[in-house]
Amino acid sequence: MKKNLIHNLILRWTVIEDTGDIEIEIQANCTGWTGISFVEGQIGTPGSYSDVIMGGFNDDFQKGYSEDRHIDLENPDPANGHFMQPGLMTVGWTYSSTDDTSLGHDTAGIGRVTFIPL
Repeated sequence: MKKNLIHNLILRWTVIEDTGDIEIEIQANCTGWTGISFVEGQIGTPGSYSDVIMGGFNDDFQKGYSEDRHIDLENPDPANGHFMQPGLMTVGWTYSSTDDTSLGHDTAGIGRVTFIPL
């Protein structure tokens, strides 16, 4: 299992053998939602997009929640979808103090990760 510590956020991932799937765990020191995004292209340029995974635990309902979004970064408008490609990708991370995923984040950043096909 790979692990990366970024500020108050820990990102762990592992590849599930014989499936090509990646299992991802996000642990953040926050009271609301947290998320990661896999970015393709440059933000604001034609064809740029991001696959976003957001989630958290709602104390009021005592339930966890998650969302999968595909965002056009040239003209951001969330829609469902998914992608993954081998090679160097920009990975964004973010977290918030609220469970309302329509509100903005409190803290965010980016890093570069090389994904190698199996």
